[in-house]
Amino acid sequence: MRLVRVARTVGSGLCVLAVMGAPGVAQLRAQAVSGPVHEIRGLAVYEKIPVASTGLDLEAPRIRPIRGAGVEALDPISGAIVTVAETDARGRFVLSLPSPGRYRVRVVSRLVAGDVFVMDNTRDDAIWSVSAEAMTGDPLLLWATDRTRAAGAFNILDVIRRANAFVRTLEDGIGLPPLTIFWSPLNTDDPETLTGSFVGGTRFDSQGNYAVVLGDRQRDSDEFDDDVILHEYAHFLAARFSRDDSIGGPHAPGDVLDPRVAWSEGWANFFSALVRADPVYRDAYYGRVLEYDLESNLPGSEPPGYWSERTVHAFLWDLADDGQDSGDSIQVDPRALWNAFRQLADDAFVYFPTFLDRLAAGGALDAPALEQLARIHSLDYRVGSGRRGAPSFPRVIEGRTATGEVDSWSAGRTNLARSAHLYTFYTTGGAVTLDLEITGPGYARNPAANDLDLYLMDERGRLLRGSNSGGNGEPERIATFLPEGTYVVEIRSFFGRGSPRRPAEFNSGAYRLTVNRP
Repeated sequence: MRLVRVARTVGSGLCVLAVMGAPGVAQLRAQAVSGPVHEIRGLAVYEKIPVASTGLDLEAPRIRPIRGAGVEALDPISGAIVTVAETDARGRFVLSLPSPGRYRVRVVSRLVAGDVFVMDNTRDDAIWSVSAEAMTGDPLLLWATDRTRAAGAFNILDVIRRANAFVRTLEDGIGLPPLTIFWSPLNTDDPETLTGSFVGGTRFDSQGNYAVVLGDRQRDSDEFDDDVILHEYAHFLAARFSRDDSIGGPHAPGDVLDPRVAWSEGWANFFSALVRADPVYRDAYYGRVLEYDLESNLPGSEPPGYWSERTVHAFLWDLADDGQDSGDSIQVDPRALWNAFRQLADDAFVYFPTFLDRLAAGGALDAPALEQLARIHSLDYRVGSGRRGAPSFPRVIEGRTATGEVDSWSAGRTNLARSAHLYTFYTTGGAVTLDLEITGPGYARNPAANDLDLYLMDERGRLLRGSNSGGNGEPERIATFLPEGTYVVEIRSFFGRGSPRRPAEFNSGAYRLTVNRP
């Protein structure tokens, strides 16, 4: 995405800086205007739809200022941009113009500071805007309504503005990447849609500088779900400034997740609450709301542990809140939490104890206090235990063999703790063989769903070798030479994601892993 800069006044004249816009935003060339300056002063606001217990409360919109957004004055005949400005914290703006007269004025869904855009992916990536004609000297009100759905774009913009401002309080001088958010009222998670606007779900792309947000109110619409937008933005931060080893996938109350997924989702819930200064997380669907309270130390229907996103977010909230509840006497500066989060970039197979070890190493609180808080949350955590003690992830192979059972078949899920098992081992270097023997059909009790695969990774999670050619009940083997170091083995219940013509495949099985190494 290209950079956008705005006009600034110099003395009595106007100097328009060199401007390059994102798609759908006109470009300006540097020019200087001398002589008297004529003004259009105005206010830009949008309708914010609150989240009620039954979903979006469309009958009770609240008026909010459009803050930090670009404002443009256009020639009403040619459509050329004459000058630009920026709304302040109250939504006010002043456009300084070279001559009196009538202009078309529009506020666009672009944050001037930080190069953030909200674009409509179903209208050739056009930028969202609200416009009106005005005479110099006359006051102007620009109002983004929910009836036109433009209000949603400006709410998304304001949520990102708020998040960026919050991150800047956590780290002085941090450089936040430019960002484009694609949102449309047509964006849907319905794979059967014929509109061409199927986006799957609200998400931030971990590789690119963009996000997509749902808008289909017949199914799920997220443009006013601030909690959800901030949750997904937290994943974006993890990918850019920390490390996120999550394998993704759906997650819901009651899930015993892969520990990497639980950490990723729990951190995102917590960050959302921290920015909003509200421990209650809400996600509005059509006619209903998913809601949970991070103040609760009990994770609800799933057992507490490193596999529970609710355990993770409740623990984190107890670290950051005022420390006056449930025996919790701790309050950690959010900057210390952010620093520990940042340092995860140097780790691998990141899960909750990895973060806690980083936090303890930073001196934000002493080990006894942190371990006591862990006990309140029913966690067996010891500072510095890492992979060498309980809990251990990946599990350490001290001898030559390990046994267990993996299962993606029963839930049709690949991101649960039982879907795959990970082990770590150390070798002094030389010939290494990994033998995976299938010893039973596992939970499925189905010889036709008894296919397990074997993968070898280095300590940073980079795939080195794989063995996935065996069929149901057949063994897998990896034989290779490895330099001295620590390595990770994954035993995966084979799965195929499926397609419209082929159903998804899942498997289960009991196994014995044998590791022969120097």
